[in-house]
Amino acid sequence: DLWLLETDINGLPVAFIDHVEFAAARENETLGRWSDGGGSGTLITMVSPSPAMENTGPLLGPAFISEVHFSATAALQFVELCNETESVIPLNNWRLRGGLDFNFKDTHAIPAKGAVVIVSFNPDTEVSLVDQFRDAYRIDSSVILIGPATDGPLNAQSGTVRLQAPGIPTQANPADFPQITVDSVAYQSDPPWPNDAGESLHRNIMLTFGNFSTSWNGEVPTPGNQLGVQSYADFAQINGIGDEQEDADGDGVPNLLEFATGSDPTAFTNYPLTFTGDSALSFTLNLQAQGVQLSLQGSSDLQTWTTIPTQEGESSGSLQIRRIRMSPEIQSKRFLRLIAISL
Repeated sequence: DLWLLETDINGLPVAFIDHVEFAAARENETLGRWSDGGGSGTLITMVSPSPAMENTGPLLGPAFISEVHFSATAALQFVELCNETESVIPLNNWRLRGGLDFNFKDTHAIPAKGAVVIVSFNPDTEVSLVDQFRDAYRIDSSVILIGPATDGPLNAQSGTVRLQAPGIPTQANPADFPQITVDSVAYQSDPPWPNDAGESLHRNIMLTFGNFSTSWNGEVPTPGNQLGVQSYADFAQINGIGDEQEDADGDGVPNLLEFATGSDPTAFTNYPLTFTGDSALSFTLNLQAQGVQLSLQGSSDLQTWTTIPTQEGESSGSLQIRRIRMSPEIQSKRFLRLIAISL
């Protein structure tokens, strides 16, 4: 815990100003509030350190909570974890906490571009419950079930589910892995959270923060059906916006460009091109965006535009950083633009 106090001239406390809670963090990573200056009293890992500047947002991945079904009976409740990378994610010493608690072992992993489903029963021994679960959701044996989770069932009114990855243990306690929260969802059954009977929470865009109600849709439960691509039509419906070239939030960034860069079309944001201190230019690419092409272009006369190749950077969720060094050739272009074209 960290407390901010107001004191008098003698250093004696006179008022409590603020309080936050925080858990483990990896070396050289910082914890912060999201949204910046708001959010709950829990600090989470940021994309990058930003002292004396606006917080950079939550660092997400490589595994995510992609679906939560808390309104079903205990035997039919589940939490789905998704892996959007091209590699298998071993889950040894990972943990799930918050209603369906589970300690993963070296036999557990999330397949590349796949998902696993955490359930309250033991899939290896409780055959009748396995059959009931698969029949209820019409899934076959290709869907990986992991259990039994403990401390259930999930609260049908509200709760917080956290996915935790192991940090590096100390030499004094080599078997004690600090748990770093890599994703969480603090859900509720009341609006603005989706709350239709029989539906589960589906992550609508993987890059969005799990504690925001806008990050989730209420849909028919589909355990094991991992997140995939998203069309502009779905993006527009989820966010309540209109045509691709409209600017719903009036920030000068058209809706289609917000879709292609993975930004929020209902919140005023800065232009998605960012200059960094190392003479580089960067922007984000939404890997889930389907039917749109995003490119950086340069021009010396505002008439003829050419595409400038960019380099792949790190990814956070389905957001991938794209970078380019500002070489003399690029600087000669004089004008740069980021453009999204509907395919």
